[in-house]
Amino acid sequence: MVTMKKGMTIIELVVYLGIVAIVLVTMIDMTTRLITTQTKTAATSEVQQNLSYAMSRLTSSIQSASAVSGTYPSDTLNLTVDGNPVTFKLNSNALEIEEGGLPSTALSSSKVVVSAPSEGRIFTKVSNGAAISIQVNLMVALASDINTKQQAQTTVLLRGK
Repeated sequence: MVTMKKGMTIIELVVYLGIVAIVLVTMIDMTTRLITTQTKTAATSEVQQNLSYAMSRLTSSIQSASAVSGTYPSDTLNLTVDGNPVTFKLNSNALEIEEGGLPSTALSSSKVVVSAPSEGRIFTKVSNGAAISIQVNLMVALASDINTKQQAQTTVLLRGK
């Protein structure tokens, strides 16, 4: 009678290692794709949040303004809101606000770069008789990846008289 030794043959071992390798490669690929997607989503979210916040502050201040001064188009917007000077300016790739003579405060995070679109300046004054509007054209890009960017444009009427 022939007795069988217990254990694995070399063919069984190769098949087992092949299956394990395929499973591991698949898991690593899925993990890499998940991390890449999560990173892109976080970057897009950072850009959107900064753009949304900046446009919201700009819109609110412009609507509340009783006067606008300066020469336009420009990357600086000078407003008078409730009798106080309010200045929005582009400073070293950040959008800043200066209210009532207080020091400038950044409206954008250090993770993004704020700029005017390639075709002009951020602020343009539009007059139509007695009505004054400010056109805002803003580009926000991720500082670590300038290909992750968004642009927003709006025109806001001064109503704070």
